[in-house]
Amino acid sequence: MDILIFFSFLFPILSAAAEPCSITKCGKNEVPIRFPFHQLGKQSENCGYAGFNLGCKSQNTIHLKLPNAREFYVCDINYLDQQIDLYDLDDCLPRRFLSFSLHDSPFVAVFHQNYTFLSCPTQVTMSQLTAIGCLSNSTHSV
Repeated sequence: MDILIFFSFLFPILSAAAEPCSITKCGKNEVPIRFPFHQLGKQSENCGYAGFNLGCKSQNTIHLKLPNAREFYVCDINYLDQQIDLYDLDDCLPRRFLSFSLHDSPFVAVFHQNYTFLSCPTQVTMSQLTAIGCLSNSTHSV
């Protein structure tokens, strides 16, 4: 189950960078990395905003490190809509939400939704509710 998380980024239309910055590509889909982002090790830090640092792991995945969180992986960047689509490589995004915060991050959530996670005996959830497999075990379902 692929779960995506969407964030928006807001930035002025004009860049204050004094030197021209090249566009790099990374990931299976060759996502272009350009202002306001910059690729660590490939582009100068002044080619993007602070906190908009993207890394590329062996040209297969693009990752974004948010403050107080593990890395998220990037599916796509829509520069026109100012939106970045992220996913969890371990395929358990709900686990990430248990301790997730955008505090101290340059990003804002596109929309907010509150969820309550319930831990119940497996027999109860099998018949009435949808369990989150990556948070459940043999005796309790979440």
